[in-house]
Amino acid sequence: MEREQTPLGLAASPAAAAHGDRIKGAGTRGWMEMVGALHRAGYGRLRLACSWENAGPAPVWFGDVLPVAHFSTEHGAVLVTNPEAERRADEPTNALMPNALPMFSSRRCRTPDYPWPGFAAQTPDEAAAEWVRRYPAYADAGRGSDPPYEAWYAAMLAATAPTGLLAAKRCFAPLGPRMIVDCGPPGVTDFERPPPGEMVPPPTPPVAPPPAPPAPIVQRPWWKFW
Repeated sequence: MEREQTPLGLAASPAAAAHGDRIKGAGTRGWMEMVGALHRAGYGRLRLACSWENAGPAPVWFGDVLPVAHFSTEHGAVLVTNPEAERRADEPTNALMPNALPMFSSRRCRTPDYPWPGFAAQTPDEAAAEWVRRYPAYADAGRGSDPPYEAWYAAMLAATAPTGLLAAKRCFAPLGPRMIVDCGPPGVTDFERPPPGEMVPPPTPPVAPPPAPPAPIVQRPWWKFW
């Protein structure tokens, strides 16, 4: 059944009422809904990398929409490479720096015309079309189908509707066995991980052994010094 298309970021939308900051909550949920619309439009190889990060006085939700080729085989919602940083050599190549990517930030929802003019009044399908227009290279790389992920994403949207916000991790906490759901329906606080991505992460550097203890000081009798 086709889901009802409602404006993404309006403070009067169903998602807004469940959040302390109505505009931020509705806009962030709208970004998630946009990814589902991208799948329906034939861009099924696009994925959402989302997490809560410690970016100031309060945690901030970041959501990057990128092709599956950049996502980890160990966690299907985690980036291994940062394509924007690779394209712009003057930026760090750290995939854990979300500001380096074309992304959505919950903190910026109150900025006029964020992430582009008219976003708050658009339906998910309209926002998806605008995303494709703004990021044609990523759209081309994400064109096609990824049935397991598309099915997982549709099920996730349904299970967390209309208010839930998804995240792979929260600030400095390690990745857990399931995704985190905030502000979801009663009783919905997590969801299964997505299918794995396509990029094998680099091996974890071996842990350096602890330094050897210092050699003991040998105390010689005083007469040995003569």
